[in-house]
Amino acid sequence: KFTAKRTTADILQFIGTGNDFKLQVPKMLLDYWYLPLIALLMSILSQIFYSKWSKVKTSRPKQLLKWISIQFLLILPILSINAILARGGLQHKPLDIIHSSSNSPLLAPLILNTPFSIMKTYGDEQLKELSYFEEEQPFELIKTFRGDSLKRHNIFIIILESFSPQFTGLSKTEKSLTPFFDSLQTLGINHTNCYANGKKSIEGIPAIVAGLPSLMNDPFISSIYSNNRIQSLPSILNGLGYQSNFYHGGFNGTMGFEAFCKAIGYDKYYGKTEFNDDSHFDGQWGIYDEPFFQYTVSQTSDNQQPFLNTLFSLSNHHPFSIPSDYKNEFKEGKYPIEKTVRYTDFALEKFFKEAVNTEWYPNTIFIITADHSAPSSMLDIGGIKSTFHIPLLIFGEPLDTSYQNEEIVSQVDILPEVLRLIGYSGKIKSFGSKENENNPKFSIHYINNCYQIFYDEFVIRFDGSKVLGVYHVDSDPNMENPIQVDSNQFNGEKLEKVLNLSKSLIQQYNYCLIHNALIGLND
Repeated sequence: KFTAKRTTADILQFIGTGNDFKLQVPKMLLDYWYLPLIALLMSILSQIFYSKWSKVKTSRPKQLLKWISIQFLLILPILSINAILARGGLQHKPLDIIHSSSNSPLLAPLILNTPFSIMKTYGDEQLKELSYFEEEQPFELIKTFRGDSLKRHNIFIIILESFSPQFTGLSKTEKSLTPFFDSLQTLGINHTNCYANGKKSIEGIPAIVAGLPSLMNDPFISSIYSNNRIQSLPSILNGLGYQSNFYHGGFNGTMGFEAFCKAIGYDKYYGKTEFNDDSHFDGQWGIYDEPFFQYTVSQTSDNQQPFLNTLFSLSNHHPFSIPSDYKNEFKEGKYPIEKTVRYTDFALEKFFKEAVNTEWYPNTIFIITADHSAPSSMLDIGGIKSTFHIPLLIFGEPLDTSYQNEEIVSQVDILPEVLRLIGYSGKIKSFGSKENENNPKFSIHYINNCYQIFYDEFVIRFDGSKVLGVYHVDSDPNMENPIQVDSNQFNGEKLEKVLNLSKSLIQQYNYCLIHNALIGLND
């Protein structure tokens, strides 16, 4: 329910990344106490029945020999039956994760089981080079920017943990939990149709600050490609005289964020260690949002301008705890996450109350988005859209425009958008579709071994070789009734165009990671 998929082999890499595993396990065991209890009972019962059924009077050699012979004769057909069941029959190719979503994609995690998912993805991290197109690529990967002059605006990216539009004023059915965030939405460019490129923070950060989507089972940070050279906002802006800093109140090393930030060019990383005051420790993840946001404002005032600062919030995380001083002010609603959403909005308001009085504020463009949406089980508006839908708001005094943009965008569009706003001149490699002026705008994701492409009012499911279905996002949120292509709703020409763009993007993504060719070309 947290990632909209079954646990896969990448969990084995998370165990060795930072301190998250050892810190979260005790709390998880308490919250889900019935799971270890069931496992213990099953183990005890298995031992009791095994001991009872396998008891043999070893003093009688004939009985022992008979028992061993029966066991030997039984094991061969049992193993054969298990092998057939495990592969799903005697067909040419065995069952894979993708088969679980052939009828109802959103129910795929329910149909699957965790051991199967881990086994199917273990050792499967190496990408394959694809050849959908031999020469000219429909998707233009290299984007050219021709800014008239460089505007040395500060860039401040605020990434809100698990912050879904369904909790904000963008919701059409629920009461907003975020009055302050809602007040900001009229100040700049409000992208109401923005999608995250993954379902985990470790996937969201590279997409936002480096424009790199997650189109494989392993997150880039923990993949075999993590040592590849990679372009990013800090690496590009540092070359233009910017100072860059990343602020996250979690443990230094959590999810590999600190190492990743240093690798892509951030000058300094500020975490729980630098904050250096455990009186604000939440007992699980790190420093509560409000004090860490205030700390970030203070540190920013010491920064050299222009700067690129990135602040990643923390408190809107399971087990959704808030400081004891606010327990009566931010009460739990239908879901535990509601109180932390309210608390994060409060922390954001206090952040801006401090920031607006600083010397750097008038020259700063703010970008507020989320690492991924909230857990699906905590969204009353369910379905495929809410699984990836996130806010994206760009505002600040240097911007002279304010409007609502309903075009599809995604996290990987943030990097090229920032470069456009500061008047950058040069070339980069970008997986965003927003800069492709003459082509459809779309957002692509990879989940449960399948690509999902949001385009217009539809989502297209593509397994890498064939289309598995086209669904209407609003009228069929659970993807139960595929649309007939070439019908009044969706024509084949539309499908072919967006599918070719997606195939081209996927092909170039795989090529760039395999050949360490992510760096763009500068004029």
